Amino acid sequence: MKKILFLMILFFPIVLSSCSSDDDDWIDLNPEDIVGTWSTGIEGTHKYIKFESDGTGYYALLSGATFVSNYLFTYQISGDKINIQITYSDDGNKLKGQKRVWECLFSKDVLKIKDGSLENGTYKRLGYDE
Repeated sequence: MKKILFLMILFFPIVLSSCSSDDDDWIDLNPEDIVGTWSTGIEGTHKYIKFESDGTGYYALLSGATFVSNYLFTYQISGDKINIQITYSDDGNKLKGQKRVWECLFSKDVLKIKDGSLENGTYKRLGYDE
C-alpha cells in the first residue's frame, strides 16, 4: 500500500505538468491561416463560416439541414478581431451594409468567436481552401 501511495505522489506532478491549458494553444490571427471552412458541428442548430483568400466570406445559421439565415461579407483582420461588413443577406438585404466585429481566439484548427453576437461559438476547421 505504501508503494502505491509513493508512486501516486511521485507521478501526480508529472501528470499535472503534462496537461496543457487550451489557452496555451491560441495564436495571433492572420489572413493566411483563417482561409477555409469552419463549423460549430452538424447536430441541431449549427453555424458555418467560409473565409476566402480574397477577403470575402460566407456565414450560415442552420437548423438541421434547413437554412435559418445566411449572408455574404467582406472581412479584415486586426489583432484578435475580424471586422466584417455584410454585402448580401437572404432576408431581403436587411443586413446589407451592417458592420460587425468578431473578437476571436484562434489556433490552427479552432476559431472561437466570443463577443456576444449571433455568430458566437467554437468553430472547427472543416477544410483548407486554395
